[in-house]
Amino acid sequence: MRFLCIIQLLIAAVLIPIYANAQVLWGQARLGMSPAQVLHLYPDAKATSNKIEDRSDERKELLHMPFLAMGEMPSTVHFLFQSERLRAVVWRLSPVGDFDATVPRYEEFLYGLKREHPVSSKKKSARQLNSHRYLSDKWTTSDGVDMSILLTDEYPPVPIRFTAIAEGSILAWFDMQLNEKRVQDQKEQARQIEGINKKKRMQAQDYNKFLDAFIGIDIGELAGQWGAPTGVTHLPNSDIIYVWDFKSDEWQCRTSIFTSANGRITKWQWSGNSCNAKKN
Repeated sequence: MRFLCIIQLLIAAVLIPIYANAQVLWGQARLGMSPAQVLHLYPDAKATSNKIEDRSDERKELLHMPFLAMGEMPSTVHFLFQSERLRAVVWRLSPVGDFDATVPRYEEFLYGLKREHPVSSKKKSARQLNSHRYLSDKWTTSDGVDMSILLTDEYPPVPIRFTAIAEGSILAWFDMQLNEKRVQDQKEQARQIEGINKKKRMQAQDYNKFLDAFIGIDIGELAGQWGAPTGVTHLPNSDIIYVWDFKSDEWQCRTSIFTSANGRITKWQWSGNSCNAKKN
């Protein structure tokens, strides 16, 4: 039992940092969180039934927060999951006005994002602005999160498209998956060890009961089942110890049976890793 507790503590020590130290994507939402964990952080989030973010890369939108204000702009926040783990967070903002009128708000929003998610000193942010009224900024944060923000009206059916995306880096994603795999392997190993230990405990209990049943019985009855003992020791007080050794490859069992001078069994003791009443 103590060994199992140690295993469980080791598992917890590995599992907790997976999410506690994971990249922050939005607010308190971190890379790798489950839908239940995100809902715990944001109880107002709603399940997305139409899966509008189903993609070829297996990311699916499972939760969203509608009508969330970003300053003066209404917006929705969409949580994208891959294999039931948070992979990216998407903001869809709904500014009022045309493209030119929205650019100052875009710049203000960009400034705020970069303050909250600073650009990594190892990577430069990139900006695109072309004749198709397309404004885009991308950067990698100091924590390795890939950020992007887009403002465009190049699609006639949509007057203005204002979107921001925070996505965990691919390396962090793979590291998280490897950590989860390691934790699952440790859990499975702990379950197997506990299963083996439980089997051994039950086997030991059965063997104890088997030997208890011979207390007060003549040693000849036990010898009739097990055959001749491996060794016999005569004690000064006239008691006798009969020893049976059972071995098979790495498995072994030594059972010592104590009798009085008249051959009645008085007590027993055993040691080994495979003492089984059925085969001994």
